[in-house]
Amino acid sequence: DLVVGDDYEQAYPSKMLELFSVARLGVGYYSMSVIESVVSDVPYINLESGHLLFKDRAHKELFKAETESLFSFDGVVWNYDIKTFLEEFADKLCENFKVDSAKSEKYKKVYIGGAGSSVARNLYRILESAT
Repeated sequence: DLVVGDDYEQAYPSKMLELFSVARLGVGYYSMSVIESVVSDVPYINLESGHLLFKDRAHKELFKAETESLFSFDGVVWNYDIKTFLEEFADKLCENFKVDSAKSEKYKKVYIGGAGSSVARNLYRILESAT
């Protein structure tokens, strides 16, 4: 187990990309490291807070954890509320979280885009469509 905060001092590969190259599982709290995890084909768990309040529509759209969202995508990104995570995770193995390659490709297409696509442009498109 290792807790890491990317300090952005290491440009390329970023510290997160380097760590995901050897990781078996990533866990975050509405962290954009979900993108690096998916690109690296590492299963990712998002910890959801039911008390997390976002004030504007853009943040509410980006940081939602509904099915097939950036932070909850079956077979790619698992979403747990914190209470359930604490109750159930100790009994699970990394092998319980397997990336489904077809679903991962769908996630990448929606949230990252294809070759030559910009992640920022895709996120902007998603947020713009929510308004």
